[in-house]
Amino acid sequence: MSKDEMIALKLVELHKTYVLGDSEVHALSGINLEIKSGEFVVIMGPSGSGKSTLLNVIAGLEPPTRGNVFIFGEDIHSLGDEKASIIRRHELGFVFQFYNLHSTLTAMENVELPMLLAGVKRDQREKRALELLQLVQMDHRAHHYPHEMSGGEQQRIAIARALANDPKILLGDEPTGDLDTVNGRKIKDLLVYLNVVHDKTIVIVTHDPEIFEPFMRILRMEDGRIVEDNKPTESSPSQEEITLDFTDNRKT
Repeated sequence: MSKDEMIALKLVELHKTYVLGDSEVHALSGINLEIKSGEFVVIMGPSGSGKSTLLNVIAGLEPPTRGNVFIFGEDIHSLGDEKASIIRRHELGFVFQFYNLHSTLTAMENVELPMLLAGVKRDQREKRALELLQLVQMDHRAHHYPHEMSGGEQQRIAIARALANDPKILLGDEPTGDLDTVNGRKIKDLLVYLNVVHDKTIVIVTHDPEIFEPFMRILRMEDGRIVEDNKPTESSPSQEEITLDFTDNRKT
């Protein structure tokens, strides 16, 4: 595998400027960054430092003012909207702080939705959705609605939905920010499991110190710039060392 093939995300001179009346706010000021496939990257910084803006631009939720975003070597912003959408749909999954589940859909239907938009046949959608619910240990909630689930359970459903089209990269904007300590730790464990066992590249924004592990890469942002890039101090744990157990959340 060449070096270029190993780079999951590459950002080149990325800028994002908002015009507010007669003034300009520089949310991103020339971000240059490479993230290798399989890395677990945590982005920190004070409010207003540009963390969430950076994630939104990578995900295509906002366009950059200028600069380039490469996803596995494809310059997303040089492609047409249709081609860029296809790449994002299949290579990126996004997990929101407040879950963003559809209140009128069951857990199963929420997980199926990205596959429906991608044109996956019904029987394949249902099979894949059930497998993902089993992965996050929420198959017992398959036919429940979001209001019938706790915050931690909803976030696990949201992660299953983000994995629906089997993306290689999982983005998370404060994925534990709306959870108590116990459920936050379980979501962290799930993200680590997906990184180590399923080889997902994880990039999250967080203020939660419980997230940090020695094998993670920690970036710190201030004023729209990356001011620190702390490499991992330890190697990732082996697959045999990673387990998941949410049994205390199950309801009979």
